[in-house]
Amino acid sequence: MNEDIIHVLLVEDNPGDAHLVKEILGHDERSAFRVKHVSTLEEAMSSLALGAANQVILLDLGLPDESGLHTLQRIIPVAREASIVVITGVQDEELGIAAIREGAHDYLIKGQVDGGQLRRILRYDVERHKMQSYLRTEHELLRAVIDNVPDYIYVKDAESRFLLANRALADLVGARTPEDLLGKMDFDFFPQQLAAAFFSDEQAMIRSGKPLVNQEEASMDASGNPKWTSTSKVPLRDEHGQVTRIIGIGRDITSRKYAEGQLLLQATALKSTANGVVITDTAGKILWLNPSFTALTGFSAEEATGQAYNILNSGEHPKSFFDQMWKSILAGQVWRGEIANRRKDGTLFTVEQTITPVRNQRGDVARFVAIMQDVTERKKLEQQLNHAQKMESVGRLAGGVAHDFNNLLSVIIGYSEILMGHTGSDPRALRLAEEIKRAGSRAATLTRQLLAFSRQQVLEPRVLNLNTIVTDMQKMLQRLIREDVEIQAKLEGDLGHVRVDPGQIEQIIINLAVNARDAMPQGGKLTIQTSNVELDEKYAAQHPPTTPGRYVLLAMADTGMGMNQETKARIFEPFFTTKELSKGTGLGLSTVYGIVKQSGGCIWVYSEPGQGSVFKVYLPRVDQPVEPILPAKPLAESPRGTETILVAEDEDTLRTMIRTFLEESGYTVIEAKSGADLLKVAQEHDAAIQLLLTDVIMPGMTGPAAAEQLAHTYPKTKVLYMSGYTAGFISDRGLQTKGAALLQKPFTREALLQKVREVLGNPDGVC
Repeated sequence: MNEDIIHVLLVEDNPGDAHLVKEILGHDERSAFRVKHVSTLEEAMSSLALGAANQVILLDLGLPDESGLHTLQRIIPVAREASIVVITGVQDEELGIAAIREGAHDYLIKGQVDGGQLRRILRYDVERHKMQSYLRTEHELLRAVIDNVPDYIYVKDAESRFLLANRALADLVGARTPEDLLGKMDFDFFPQQLAAAFFSDEQAMIRSGKPLVNQEEASMDASGNPKWTSTSKVPLRDEHGQVTRIIGIGRDITSRKYAEGQLLLQATALKSTANGVVITDTAGKILWLNPSFTALTGFSAEEATGQAYNILNSGEHPKSFFDQMWKSILAGQVWRGEIANRRKDGTLFTVEQTITPVRNQRGDVARFVAIMQDVTERKKLEQQLNHAQKMESVGRLAGGVAHDFNNLLSVIIGYSEILMGHTGSDPRALRLAEEIKRAGSRAATLTRQLLAFSRQQVLEPRVLNLNTIVTDMQKMLQRLIREDVEIQAKLEGDLGHVRVDPGQIEQIIINLAVNARDAMPQGGKLTIQTSNVELDEKYAAQHPPTTPGRYVLLAMADTGMGMNQETKARIFEPFFTTKELSKGTGLGLSTVYGIVKQSGGCIWVYSEPGQGSVFKVYLPRVDQPVEPILPAKPLAESPRGTETILVAEDEDTLRTMIRTFLEESGYTVIEAKSGADLLKVAQEHDAAIQLLLTDVIMPGMTGPAAAEQLAHTYPKTKVLYMSGYTAGFISDRGLQTKGAALLQKPFTREALLQKVREVLGNPDGVC
């Protein structure tokens, strides 16, 4: 189609006027116009509906059955891109102007337009329509671009009212369409304080004329969610240089700000965490570290950055340990484990460490992040706890052995006494019997030491002042540990009191003094110190199972050879000794340990090779006054009696020996092998039973349980228990012996007869 030809659709019901228009425009092949004439609006709309290429519609507003502007209103929707020029009568100029307002592009008044004017008007309207169409297309394209840009775009006037806004901004403020923002201000959409900040910035820019570029602004969306934008605002000036418009473009940077905040938070967390954090490259070179790493290792950031991570190498691990670690992390696996490291000052410390590989965008391992938690103190506490548990287990074993051995020693010692009474005038036989008894007594001493270690020794505690014990023992100690060892006492004047067994405290001091003497073969100095101390929760937590509280300290320090860690870990174990064979039983310090524990205290040793040793004994402080130590009662002759005694003991030889002792002293004895047998024998016995002498722990029914049942039949029968265990040990296991006396195994003939007589002679049966 020739673009210079103008197609005209003439809608005119007057044939004369239609003919005149055709003549003016011409409609042959040589004319620049091609005119199609229709007489009615319906014909015109049908022609337009068929897609006729009409560039101008000449529309008579005086068509029959039509009413002026209504004619125009009906044809506009189907006119598409055509330019509409309306034709009015001579008196209808106002109608033509109204038609322009409705959408017509121009109007003509019949009788006032000649051929040249008509042709010019039509060409002008066509060109103007083309330009308007082009501008409209460009505007729509620009509008589409603006509305589809994710950034916020807007134009405001000098009073900060919106003249233009895009879809993104409408969505931000919750408006239905961008047009809903026009004529409004930020105060209509944002909180007062936020809108006031925007307004203040814009008015300041208008006054200064300087743009605001990439200014980060806090904002929020229609739901009240916080938002961040990077906004640039540019002032527009009129021909007089006055700022009359503001163009604004804002970009949502909420995600970036959140990411920055997260990174800042992570960096702050890494810096603030109590664990040491270090970042290295794949060769182990330190790239970054946090303050906790410095506090833990002693290396500052300046000293460690750029150095190899093995500056912490302690030499405590074999090469294979680190080979396996590097193999794991270079393969991209997380490594976890304990590492012994060395600080800048040379001291060792242990950490639980997690090394995490960090990959780059290609997926290759590019960095390592190591997080280390200092577990040095925890490891020490674990070792102390394990040691305490081991000592507890060994103690139970030693106590059980000593208990069983006590039965045998009671038989050995008892029968040796019987032999001594039947040797007559044979001195050799008497000497042999005495040697048997002496050996049994020495063995009994060893069992007492084992019982002391296992905290099953019979104690006779009383309130005393340790200064008195130390002062009284100084001369004896000097004779005991040689003249080349100087003894120095540092005793606190206002020392608190403790409730302990005086004899056992003396045993502690003697054993520790002998141990110090053996550690100073070339002589030296032994310092004995006492003082009041308060052990707080921190100390107790570092020295389990110590409990916080008030204590009296007994410390004994020597200047001897000291001990290594391996020796210190075992010194309280029974039978452990560093002395030559036959020069020590290894029970001295274990006895000390047991006495201290049974007295409610704790003992700690501090020692280094070549630096001597310090033993610190902490005993609970009490507020009661000191109890005087009464002189021992002189031994009386072996008492005799005629009462009936029921002896219950599962060890046959021991039971037979007890029967022999009692019958030789005039008593009537009946026997039982167990708790159940005890009840049966008592039921079969016709006469009264004055005393039940029973072992506490027997197979089946225990002694206390049998005694309780016996009391129903013989309520007046008194009870004397026998045991290799202490009363406290027995009661801790739920065996109630309260209300009866206890005879400790092993015992001599005299001890047995004396205790039996005391119980029978006491109205309550308790001694």
